[in-house]
Amino acid sequence: MKRLLIAANILLSLTVVGQSTLPVFVEITSGSGTHLRSVNFANAQTGYAAGDFLTLLKTTDGGFTWNQIPMNGIQAAGFEDDKVIDLHFFDAQHGYCIVEFYSAMFETTDGGANWTGLTDTPGNLCSPDDFAYVSESLQVLVGKACFGGATLARRVDTWEEPAMMLEGDQSKLVGISFFNENIGAVVSDSGKVYTTTNGGETWNGTTLITTGQLTSVTFANENSIYIAASGAAAGLYVSNNGGTSWTAEPTLPGNSVLDLNGFLSGNVEVAFGQNSESGLGILAYRNSGDTEWMVENYPAPLNAGYTLPDGNIVVAGNGGRIVRSDFTSSVVERRNTESRWNFYPNPARDLIFIDGDALQGASVAWKLMDASGRIATSGISTSGVIQFNSVNSGFYLIELISDGNSLGVRKVVIN
Repeated sequence: MKRLLIAANILLSLTVVGQSTLPVFVEITSGSGTHLRSVNFANAQTGYAAGDFLTLLKTTDGGFTWNQIPMNGIQAAGFEDDKVIDLHFFDAQHGYCIVEFYSAMFETTDGGANWTGLTDTPGNLCSPDDFAYVSESLQVLVGKACFGGATLARRVDTWEEPAMMLEGDQSKLVGISFFNENIGAVVSDSGKVYTTTNGGETWNGTTLITTGQLTSVTFANENSIYIAASGAAAGLYVSNNGGTSWTAEPTLPGNSVLDLNGFLSGNVEVAFGQNSESGLGILAYRNSGDTEWMVENYPAPLNAGYTLPDGNIVVAGNGGRIVRSDFTSSVVERRNTESRWNFYPNPARDLIFIDGDALQGASVAWKLMDASGRIATSGISTSGVIQFNSVNSGFYLIELISDGNSLGVRKVVIN
């Protein structure tokens, strides 16, 4: 789905079930400067990211390198809403996308090289926004009706006509997720959530928030549902009883200013979006079951994410930004122990202040590394202050070492 994994924008931590540490997140050069709105993989190696001005990127190595390909068959309108807002591939050749300007779905059968418009979608669903490929026999499309109203369409062999309008809801459905062919959930931009236990034939609705917008929904298991939100009630909401009741995630850092675009569940839970005050992109993550989050900042909002079969995560955002996790990174392998420490400010200019367990020793060594692991500078701190000399602006990893043991790695932005 286009906003996954906590949808307002995503989250992390430094210990994964079955693994000694959390992954390192590395920014990948996509070759594009446009805003990316959706990312999806057909298999462990072949994936696609899409966004504004009909930008379509393709990877065949699991998200480490990307190449732009033209979307032949879709005429560029040249307007602001000339964007791909959702993208789904069922195998390396066959996929669907939603283009906002045309308010329509398009299909490819040759790996994204050529696209044709679908003409059999319900006529009263004029503004589609998200799509769920549940199985070969069930697909669900959500959005808004031509004259207003939350609307969804099911395809069981053929699209049901007309699309189903959820009674009394004049908003737009913006996120959908299914756990299996029976159990699913959709959310609206007005704060309502709807659940189904019969494959979408009927839906039960409830108001989750009265201010702000819900942005995405995802299932962790049959009963556990996560919803991301932005605006006045921004944050992450959790139900552990199939949507009967909901609670706000209390430990999400900066909840009041964190506009989430998506959430991803798994051994590592990830939430992403942006800080509504600074405009910085936010990536938050933790091990499943942990209460403490790790947070990384990026220069621009993060909009969509996907979890690969091996548990690694790919997140896409504004400015062509693609961030990928790596459990096998040499930086990760160097982590021998993980202490609880943090630092501020971030972004930094020429110095940072260390706070946490790392200060319990008399001194701590540190290394500042670029994304490839190359050491840019290093030193020893005895006062909890680390000063950088002649370091270029950009993203770096900082590692603390005490008595020869790594205390962990954090990402820092240097302006």
